[in-house]
Amino acid sequence: MRWLRWLFCLLIVNNCFGQSYWSFNSKPILPISNQVAKYIDSSTNSKANTKQFTNKVKLSGACTDNIDFEWGSFANWQCYTGLASTLGSTNIVSWNAPGAPIAGRHQTISATSLPQNDVYGNFPRLCPNGGNFSIQLGNKSVGRQAEKVRCSITIPANQNNFLIEYYYAVVFQDPNHLIEQQPRFQTKVYDANNSSSIISCASYDFTASSGLPGFKTSSVDNLVLYKPWTAVTINLSGYAGHTIILEFITEDCTKGAHFGYAYVDVSSNCTSLQSSASYCQNTQSLTLSAPSGYKNYNWYNSSFTQLLDTTQTITLSPPPINNTVLNVDLVPYLGFGCRDTAFTVLNVNPLPMASFTADSIVCVAKSMSFINKSTITDNTSLLSTWDFGDGTNSTSSNNSKTYNSVGEFDVKLIITSINGCTDTISQKIKVINAVSTSNTIANVCSTDLPYLWNGNTYNATGNYSANFINSAGCDSIATLNLTVKNPTSSSTIAKVCSTDLPYLWNGNTYTATGNYSANFINSAGCDSVATINLTVKNPTSSSTIANVCSTDLPYLWNGNTYNATGNYTANFINSAGCDSIATLNLTVKNPTSSSTIAKVCSTDLPYLWNGNTYNATGNYSA
Repeated sequence: MRWLRWLFCLLIVNNCFGQSYWSFNSKPILPISNQVAKYIDSSTNSKANTKQFTNKVKLSGACTDNIDFEWGSFANWQCYTGLASTLGSTNIVSWNAPGAPIAGRHQTISATSLPQNDVYGNFPRLCPNGGNFSIQLGNKSVGRQAEKVRCSITIPANQNNFLIEYYYAVVFQDPNHLIEQQPRFQTKVYDANNSSSIISCASYDFTASSGLPGFKTSSVDNLVLYKPWTAVTINLSGYAGHTIILEFITEDCTKGAHFGYAYVDVSSNCTSLQSSASYCQNTQSLTLSAPSGYKNYNWYNSSFTQLLDTTQTITLSPPPINNTVLNVDLVPYLGFGCRDTAFTVLNVNPLPMASFTADSIVCVAKSMSFINKSTITDNTSLLSTWDFGDGTNSTSSNNSKTYNSVGEFDVKLIITSINGCTDTISQKIKVINAVSTSNTIANVCSTDLPYLWNGNTYNATGNYSANFINSAGCDSIATLNLTVKNPTSSSTIAKVCSTDLPYLWNGNTYTATGNYSANFINSAGCDSVATINLTVKNPTSSSTIANVCSTDLPYLWNGNTYNATGNYTANFINSAGCDSIATLNLTVKNPTSSSTIAKVCSTDLPYLWNGNTYNATGNYSA
């Protein structure tokens, strides 16, 4: 069913676990008897970083099978029906012999039972303490009906401090009859060897009337009183070796016109009271909670000389030192339970240190190991709870694990000490493919060969591969895409005129004919050598002297005509592409005349003049 709701609860702040153990004990000046503790306790707490712990020790196998109705039946319970009546001023029930449960009068309640909430009290019909089944005794039918269930529990001979816990909820009409005629709900606990010896502090008789502690008036019918789920702890200390009878009884009114019914559940495990409360080291705040259902609470120090608090819970921050004793005086409502005192000794428990080792990278489908290295200073045993991040878990200390999918998994180990203190550690595990690949692209110059890659040398362009085992132990295929690039060279032939100097080439200037070079890195990232063959050419000039007769004018020179003596120039580009200056020195000469009179004898003929011979009289010119 579920763990018992605890008589006292220890709340530990800062994620520290602890366990609260209590014993009932008399204190000076207070009347003491065995205590019935009535309360409802939550299995979780809404406060962040707050943990709630048990106050008793589970006794394996001590309880009767199906005492908690978790078989979904009344197995090991005796079921009765009867007829309620009065004899004088006494309420009596005439019981039939025990038999099978009667439909509608002995019902098992589960989460699927309808309605889910009681129609008068609107509380859940299934006990909210975490079990799968509760029971309902009686119903809203009338007719003096009475129902009873009965179970026997044998207390181990070696357990003199013994507890049983049960839960009940009650609904009945209050017709304002005489007390012995009213609907009622009863719990009886007695020794099987002496049925007349009712254990009074463990037995209750709730008879319909106004002013009952914990009862409310229904909003559906103001004639109906109800009490939602309440827990009761039966302190059976001193009954070691005895068989105890536990009975639950419901009755309608004895006049036959008003109903009464109840819901019941019993905790799965019987427990033994202990006289110590422990909490975890480094706890910042300690809260002790007394059982609900009492009228007054008085918290005292160990000697009852100092009143510490008067509420149901007490918070101690920081917690007291080790071996501190605390007492609480429990004062019940008049007529319901007995006054008692509980005490506990506070003990500090060491925290475990969570630690484990595992490979951070592993191949898919390959087994890996998780080695638990957790420790605790008192060397007590530790409980390991593993969450491997893929939906699988383990409580083994050390584990072998195989991941079947690639990804990153957050592995968490929670270490819990025997006292409930915990520590948590996490580590990310990367799961990779069984075969991994890598690709390297390399561009190198031929001058840098050979190229070294994964221990091998390469001298030519190509695709190369190598096989390895990677750090995770998986196959790894590496591929090299190698491109060998050559250095480059260039040559420039330049012819320039001296008038164009200096000559600029690749950022440098040159002023004379010659061969020059410069080194660069080309677009491929390799060496590039550039060479220039520079020729410097000079400009040229020419001079022409011309003497011409005026009769020969105009004078033609270099495409131009001239008519007078003078010096003339013309600019050209010579065959080298440079400037060429031509100069003309022109002299224009005029013609002249002379007259010679010659008289000669015919005998002197021929007459020689200017190289010519003449034989007759006449005018001649040359």
